[in-house]
Formats: sequence, C-alpha cells, structure tokens
Amino acid sequence: MQSLALLMSPVKNRAEFMCHMKPSERKTSSSSGQESGNWTLVDEGGEEDEDHETSWILLLEDDLITILSQFPFHELFQHFLGFNSKGVYLPEKTSPQEMMKIFTFANSLVELLAVGLETFNSARYRQFVKRIGHLIRMTLCYVSDHWAQYVSCNKDYGSIMHPYSLEKLQVEFDELFLRAVLHVLKAKRLGLWLFMSEMPYGTLSSNMLWKLFFILHCAESEHLEKLCASVQPADCKRKLKDPEHLESFEEYLTSMNCSEEIYLLTTFAQMAQTNRTDVDEDFVRVIVL
Repeated sequence: MQSLALLMSPVKNRAEFMCHMKPSERKTSSSSGQESGNWTLVDEGGEEDEDHETSWILLLEDDLITILSQFPFHELFQHFLGFNSKGVYLPEKTSPQEMMKIFTFANSLVELLAVGLETFNSARYRQFVKRIGHLIRMTLCYVSDHWAQYVSCNKDYGSIMHPYSLEKLQVEFDELFLRAVLHVLKAKRLGLWLFMSEMPYGTLSSNMLWKLFFILHCAESEHLEKLCASVQPADCKRKLKDPEHLESFEEYLTSMNCSEEIYLLTTFAQMAQTNRTDVDEDFVRVIVL
C-alpha cells in the first residue's frame, strides 16, 4: 500500500530537481519562428491543458501505466475477500467484524486511488486516470458481490442492536460507494463517466439510490460534497420532481458531449434495472419519465 501511495502522490520537489536538465529548444527556419515537433495537448473543450514551459518536467504516462500494471491487485483482492491458501472462496464464513474490515480496507484503497485521480487530473494522463477509475470500479464490484453474499448468508445479524447488524453494515457500504462516486466525478472530464455506468448499484439501499440519482443531476455543482452531506432522501425525491430542477438538468444534459450523455443516461438505466426484491416503483418511474 505504501508503494501505491507513492505512485498516486505528486513527486515532491521534482521541478527543482529537474530545473538544470531543461532540454535545449529546437529552432525552425520558418519565418513564423514557431517550434517544430511539439505537440499541444488540449482538453475536450479545445483548451490547452498544460504549460509548454514546464510540461517536459512531467512524468510520462506510459511509465506510470507500466508501474501500475506491476501491482498485484488480483492477489490483493483475493486476500482481503478471505480466499484461503488453496484459493477457495468461502464468503459464507465471513463474520460481521470481517465484513466491516473489508469495508474499511476497501475505503482505504479507494482513497489512495482517489489521490491519483487528483494528482494526474489532466489530458496528458487520460489513459492512466482511466486505469485508476477501473480499479475503483473493480474494488466496488468485488466488495458489492461479497456484501450480497454476506447478506444472503447472515440473516441472523439483522437486529439493529447488534454492533454490526445488517442495517449498520448497509450504511457503511452505502457511504463507501458514495465516497467512491464523488471521487470519480471529480475526474469525469477525463472519460470516467464510463465507469459510472458500470457501478454495482444493485446492493445499495433505496435511500442511497435516490441520493446518488440526485447527485448525478448536480454533478457540475462546485459544492457537491457539501450538498451530499446535507441533502436527505426526502429532499432528493422532492427536487427530482421539481419542474425547475428538471429544466436545469435538461440544459446540463445538452451541454455534455455525446459520449458523456450516453454514459450518464446508461447510468440512470442501470440504477433502475437493478435486481432487487424491494423495488422502489417510484424511483423507477422518476428515472423513466
């Protein structure tokens, strides 16, 4: 985990270390005086994404991808999901305390990966950021599958008085999921909307589904985290039916590029089509209509 934290974090004092290694500038013979052989990276809006004077200091994306690919994530997931020494998966033997440890570890891993989303949040590292987003989604999928197995095998811990009852563990899973979504939304301009459409929404509580649905309507808000902390499911239901809010969302939807719009609408469809025994018909109706 320490090695992963080093990779995800900004390199301290790299600019000072590299300052005496600045490459000589190549001049062209053209009358325009422009440099040749230089590429300009732009974001989806066509704006330049980095400073030409300092871009040479930045790490190469291929190097970062190569390093990340060497981390044994498969073995890591097997370990924290409780695979035994023979590689046998026995989710039915997970205790409430172990389930809580899984949530805690998954949260730590997501937070580490989220540092990488913030550190490399530029067009230069688009593919690397997508790999980080994939790891966040994969973490949630593994934990979600394990949580579903746990719920089906541990009905005896449904009492609200138990320190790790199903109700309390469900809250922990919901909050883990919410934090991961907020991290992904911070880097949505780099193509991470795709991962929002592939998240495992089926194991979330009904209240969290309402909250996430509302948050995705307000993804461009500058105070998204504060909004998440204050908004209640009842408020979400009321605002999602407000004509003024719906009109504002339509304007936001038309401002998105085609691929982002498709991923967002696919996300809504996935949220409505989850295989649940307690289907919230009102929630499905709001999404469809």
